[in-house]
Amino acid sequence: MFSWKRAVMPAAAVCTAVLVMGVEKCDPEEMGDKMEEMLQVETEPPKGAISIHEIVKYPKANEMEQKIPSYFGNEITINRVPLLFYKEIEAVTAVPRAGDPNFYDLKLKMTTRGRKMWIGLSVPNQRTPLAFVIDGMYYRSFKPRMIYDDTSDEVIVDGPFDQATALEIQNNAAKNHRKSNK
Repeated sequence: MFSWKRAVMPAAAVCTAVLVMGVEKCDPEEMGDKMEEMLQVETEPPKGAISIHEIVKYPKANEMEQKIPSYFGNEITINRVPLLFYKEIEAVTAVPRAGDPNFYDLKLKMTTRGRKMWIGLSVPNQRTPLAFVIDGMYYRSFKPRMIYDDTSDEVIVDGPFDQATALEIQNNAAKNHRKSNK
């Protein structure tokens, strides 16, 4: 049985929304083009994009877990939701390691929110290694340093990071931060 109420209600809702938004005309084709333009996903993924995840020691195959490849050929299971990622990292500086100038530590300059996220991840994970993920691949595990200063927005991620990797992260950090915070 045909119901006019079911047919007219969606159209009325769309027209009301269009009028409330202050659009002068409602051309479905034009609106569709604008919608597609707004929903377009960037075709080029970020390069040198870093994220920090919990390592799952005993996978239970639930939706929160994800297997990712490692730079060393094997796979590791991580918690899918990052504890921190490049959106909250304004800049990265590669700092040569004491005693081994061919390898680096990373100094991360955080946003205010990123600093709070770091505090939230560093306190419970002092004895538990976290996964340092670059471009969706597991690079290494590390134990986060605590922030003891109330004003500091920089933290050190202990390496060793090889020169090419450290410089790639350093060179792309600010660009990745800008793109993700548009």
